[in-house]
Amino acid sequence: MPRLSVIIPTYKEAKNISPLYEKLKAVLVNLDWELVFVDDHSPDLTYRTVGELCAQDKRVRLVHRIHRKGLSSATIEGMLSVTSEFIAVMDADMQHDEAVLPKMLQQLTDNPGTDIVIGSRYTDGGSTGEWSALRKLVSKTGTALTGFFGVRATTDPMSGFFMLRASFLEKIAPNLSGIGFKILLDIIMSAGKNIKTAEVPYTFKKRVHGESKLGIDTILDLGFLLADKRFGALLPLRFLLFILVGGIGMLIHLGIMYALEQFYGHRFFADNQLIAGTVTIAFNYLLDNLITFKENRRRGAAFFFGLIKFYLVCAIGLLGNVLISVSIYNYEFHWVLAAMAGAFYGGFVNFSLSRILIWKDR
Repeated sequence: MPRLSVIIPTYKEAKNISPLYEKLKAVLVNLDWELVFVDDHSPDLTYRTVGELCAQDKRVRLVHRIHRKGLSSATIEGMLSVTSEFIAVMDADMQHDEAVLPKMLQQLTDNPGTDIVIGSRYTDGGSTGEWSALRKLVSKTGTALTGFFGVRATTDPMSGFFMLRASFLEKIAPNLSGIGFKILLDIIMSAGKNIKTAEVPYTFKKRVHGESKLGIDTILDLGFLLADKRFGALLPLRFLLFILVGGIGMLIHLGIMYALEQFYGHRFFADNQLIAGTVTIAFNYLLDNLITFKENRRRGAAFFFGLIKFYLVCAIGLLGNVLISVSIYNYEFHWVLAAMAGAFYGGFVNFSLSRILIWKDR
């Protein structure tokens, strides 16, 4: 049984695997170690490159995931697959400084009370390297946001480079959300105030091969994770996203209704509701594809075929929307109340059907 397992989640990192392996083999030369690559079925066949390494070195293992996506969930799956005493996590892009891994291990062995050692870019001696001003701003903003939610256990909660005790992981694993990219933040918030942390400074290196995964999804996932950690015990995250998208859709619907009511008048209420509902369906599709069902997001041609299918599915909800709103309006309720009632019914039906027929696991 190895003493240290290094978990490396991968997606489209084929060119980085061999050089990373050589670097880790050199720096861990005096340790009893294993590498566990967790790949989400990369289109560049990263898993095959790792498989070739597995055949050469029995200390290298591969967890090949199908129809499961996400850095955090991949990392959790990798960590729970090992039997070692200590577990390190780092990215495959070689931007984390592998040379500090022995220092992290030394911190844990010398300090039995420490649960986790974090590679920090913001503690004394650490650096973000050649980051642009924009990326620094995004990182600092994310760090400040986590502080607002009470995360104070580290100077770098957005780090993806750390080492922890397997015994500590076992305690907190049932509380992990596995959402998005920020697994360290998930760990810290799951552990609560009793977590004992230490930090090792490192300089963030420049990526050589592949492309950065930083984008709008990273920002969205951070918000989803924080929401889940603070409110998930009361309301499921999927329901919170449904409320968010539904609220935006309702505002769009009422805005269109108001414009039509001003232009055509109340005599054409049913027609106005039908037009507003039809236009709002397109906005809801965009938002659901971007936010609510992002893990099964449709892209390219699949996006447009999905939109057509979405309209066909939503025809049921749209019909109910118009019938209910007209019925309420005919009882002389205000048009806003009637429009909202119809839109709410249509939105609920559309969400229920689309999660099964449009964004099911593909």
